[in-house]
Amino acid sequence: QLSGGQQQRVAIARALVKNPKVIIADEPTGNLDSKNTLEIMNIIKAISMEKLVVLVTHEKDLAKFYGDRIIEIQDGKIVNDYENDAAEDHGMKTDDTIYLKDLNKVASMTETGISTDYYADHTNEEHAVNIRLIVKNKTLYIDVDTDLKKIKLVDQSSGVIIKDESYVKKTREQMIETTFDLDSLDNTKVGRQRPVITSLKQAMFMAFQKIAKTGRKGKIMLFSFFIAGAVIAVAVSMIATLLIIEPEAYMSMPKGYVSVYTREDYDRNHLTYDELEAMKSATDDDFYIHTFQNISLTFLNPDGSESQLYISDQIENVQFADEDDLIRGRMPETPYEILLTSTKAEEILGSRTGQEMGIWNYDYIFYETLKVNGIHVKIVGIIESPMTLIYMDSVLANMTQPVTINQFADKMTVRAESLELFDRTLLLGGLPDEGEILVSKTFYEANVSLVMPTEFPVEIDDTGIMISGLFRAEGTTDMITVFMHDRDLEKARFESAYQVFVRTDDPEALVKKIENAGASAYDIYQDAYDNARDENRTALAVMAGLVGFVVGFSFLGFFFVIRSSLIERIYEVSVYRALGVRKNNIMFSFVVEIFIITSVSTLIGYGIATMGISKLVQGLLGEFNFFKVTPISVLAGIIVLYGLNLLAGLLPVFGLLRRTPAQILSQYDI
Repeated sequence: QLSGGQQQRVAIARALVKNPKVIIADEPTGNLDSKNTLEIMNIIKAISMEKLVVLVTHEKDLAKFYGDRIIEIQDGKIVNDYENDAAEDHGMKTDDTIYLKDLNKVASMTETGISTDYYADHTNEEHAVNIRLIVKNKTLYIDVDTDLKKIKLVDQSSGVIIKDESYVKKTREQMIETTFDLDSLDNTKVGRQRPVITSLKQAMFMAFQKIAKTGRKGKIMLFSFFIAGAVIAVAVSMIATLLIIEPEAYMSMPKGYVSVYTREDYDRNHLTYDELEAMKSATDDDFYIHTFQNISLTFLNPDGSESQLYISDQIENVQFADEDDLIRGRMPETPYEILLTSTKAEEILGSRTGQEMGIWNYDYIFYETLKVNGIHVKIVGIIESPMTLIYMDSVLANMTQPVTINQFADKMTVRAESLELFDRTLLLGGLPDEGEILVSKTFYEANVSLVMPTEFPVEIDDTGIMISGLFRAEGTTDMITVFMHDRDLEKARFESAYQVFVRTDDPEALVKKIENAGASAYDIYQDAYDNARDENRTALAVMAGLVGFVVGFSFLGFFFVIRSSLIERIYEVSVYRALGVRKNNIMFSFVVEIFIITSVSTLIGYGIATMGISKLVQGLLGEFNFFKVTPISVLAGIIVLYGLNLLAGLLPVFGLLRRTPAQILSQYDI
């Protein structure tokens, strides 16, 4: 909507405003009048004092006056190149100033307050001019009858100045004077701004408006994106099963334990308790030899009889239970209280026998009493864990897992128990220290002597077995209860076990020490992780085809939708680019549109399908481990679907914006 001269002045201003180091001007004053020509040339000349200006013009007078070096070109070839001796004055006049003394005074007339003068620049041309001046209602009417084509009225608003003098050539210094402040071009301290063509609110409104006005085909495409979101949810949950490796499901003990084979196995050596204990490093505060094996506890009926519901699993020491992982109940306060992992508790809740006993949630578990080796225990807390473990105090564990040892020159088999859960009457001596045992009076009389010793400990027949004292007990002597120190119990269980576990803060280092000693061991967590990873790799290859199809379907769909939208807006984009709008600003509006379309179609389908899969996983489908829904997998799926749609949608936009504004304007297609 601007005139040619206005467009040219805007172009010049745009070239100067960023204070460039080099200015290339092709006929910069071609569409300007003489006044603006001189003003612009004076500004450019002032800039050329500090910067390089390359100017193309057909006006030799301008070149002679302003140029420092002139290169003449004819038919595309340089015909002359020389340093210009700039003229010291310039005779170029501006069209808006009329010098009367440089014109010929043709006629003059004065009559009754009216003075009329007639000036002309060409005396050899005669033009008939008839003028009538009429004043009416304080308004001057001028009626001019002449064969001249152009008539201008000179008043305060015309911009034309009439001077009763001759034109005087200006010196070079006078000509290149300009009121333009070159310091205004200094933008070193100006903060750069990156305005957007539309605000986020406007972009969102335009996107929602586009969706609302979409036709039947557009609605079908949106529904297809909804379905694509649901399919992506299925694929992500299946991929999560393969990529999210949870080795706990394959582990018999928590992370940090090493499984050690204590007996001779083919060409592997036998490892003793003391040898294993000696492998503890000085900084290993977690070192603990775990000799307890699986345990079975039976639920009791209200009348105290044993029910058909029981739990059986691996014992873990309650001292290693993290209270932060407690999701229901409390930590044990006595040796008769135990913890279950959430996975183990879910087995009870999901069993038919548990349902029949009225155990419908965690709180009902806490009401129940269990029995093991004649001892009544209570479940008081639930620990969050994918493993099935029973946490109990070592005192209770010692009682529930007595060891059978051959001692006293193979005289009899003796049952060894922990001291702390028994209320026995101590007759003589004291409780055993490490390497000692406490026996009943009946046992002593039957196997050692009828004469009671006066001092303890007492050695049994040079066997090296020391008795710390005697207690009163009823029963026969063929199976006598013998009390031992906890460390002796651990050693006895170690010697009779085929496999034990060792807790350490550096499983890898301990495994190397054991293998260097010729025995067998492995890191429980790393072994389970490797097994789970190998299984997942096999299944992942099968899953790749389905995921590729889903990704390709969604990708192509969004590509064509945004491409269609871009074709509709190509003229709009071309105008923005022609006006100098940054590519990033145009990209922003399309990013918002893609984000909105994804949110009202693909994301909704993804969310509904994810919730459905989560419900199925909690039911019977969870037994097959086909799908996995975790916060990480859900978030990863959302990132994938938005990233996928953004990539597919922005590809055609990238392709268009690679072209120049002129190319976009001249070609309304992509």
